[in-house]
Amino acid sequence: MEAVKVMKRCTDVIEIAKHEIQILKQLRRLDPNTSHVVRFNSFFFNMEDICLSFEFLDVDLDTYISEMSPCKTGLPLPEVRHITEQLVTALHHLKTIGLIHMDIKPENVMIVDRHEKPLQVKLVDFGGAQMSSNIDFETLMFTKMYSSPEVLLESEMNEALDMWSLGVTAFKLAVGTDLFPYSRRYSIINSVVKILGQPPDHVLDKGQQTEEFFNRRTNDHSRWTIKTAEEYGISEKEEDFNCFDDVVGMLSVQQEHATGLDLFMDLIKNMLQVDPNQRITPVEALQHPFFNVKEEATSKEPCLENIQLTNYAVDQLEKPELVPPETVVSQENPAEVQPDNSGEDQLNDGFQTGDSTLNYTCFVNTLRTVGDALALPKRTEKFDWFGWF
Repeated sequence: MEAVKVMKRCTDVIEIAKHEIQILKQLRRLDPNTSHVVRFNSFFFNMEDICLSFEFLDVDLDTYISEMSPCKTGLPLPEVRHITEQLVTALHHLKTIGLIHMDIKPENVMIVDRHEKPLQVKLVDFGGAQMSSNIDFETLMFTKMYSSPEVLLESEMNEALDMWSLGVTAFKLAVGTDLFPYSRRYSIINSVVKILGQPPDHVLDKGQQTEEFFNRRTNDHSRWTIKTAEEYGISEKEEDFNCFDDVVGMLSVQQEHATGLDLFMDLIKNMLQVDPNQRITPVEALQHPFFNVKEEATSKEPCLENIQLTNYAVDQLEKPELVPPETVVSQENPAEVQPDNSGEDQLNDGFQTGDSTLNYTCFVNTLRTVGDALALPKRTEKFDWFGWF
């Protein structure tokens, strides 16, 4: 059984499909199991729709959290640890091929089989992914409440933005609610400043949207100060968190007596550094003591200096397992991926672009099983996922 993503017949669908298929072909350089990314099978046409075929996975992480924690208290910390480690591993492997996911969130993480323990997860939905060496600001796609300050401000970006999104995701795993539950960009940035501090000047100076949210100063140590709600033109409302201690307090309540909670808090704080240059990297995160905590209860906190780093992901860092590549890798610079244009002619020949239209703004991330492939369910979104026998 397969999962199929349907890209509806719309304007620019050919170019969008080419981009995503090219990204997915580069993912084939990685082993989908050890790298924790979804396996891409192929693409085909259904009438005038372009269909992308993937391995069939069970349920997205957001749905799983809702099912396992209906009172929004989060998952047990050992489960949070196991899931987070797999996702950090995925980021490490993506970095080896120069790829940025751009939209990491619980809805874009799929559980392979919720009935098998420990849970195995995979990162999905690479439609908005970008190459770290060539980020296209005109086609950026992201979810604001999971996005880093540099993304929200449209400043200089690199793969560190994925680590921020993973930090916000890990918080939701542990607590059951969002760290920045706001739809307005100003409210998210203002909350970031209150909880984690103001982004450094080198981020603000390069931000295309900085002046919308910050006032420029000329005689202070910091060149920028965030606008008040009144200056921004919205009514002031009470924030969920006013400082990082509030976040710590929430975690302490939801994960009371959990072994390694202090280490988890330290990892989250390092993932959510407002300066992307100071944010923890995947390699550093995989060596964090949080991933080596023993599950048995202990009355003494583990010492950071005495924990032996033996997790499986660190052992694989030097030689990530690869499957036979379908992309051409430069012999002079292995990190430089040469475009693989195979399949583009098929896309161009198999699809008429004259009156196509596509609003590439939404994804349906839940896989729906269809008993009869010919009796497709009624679709109201531009993109559909459904099971394919």
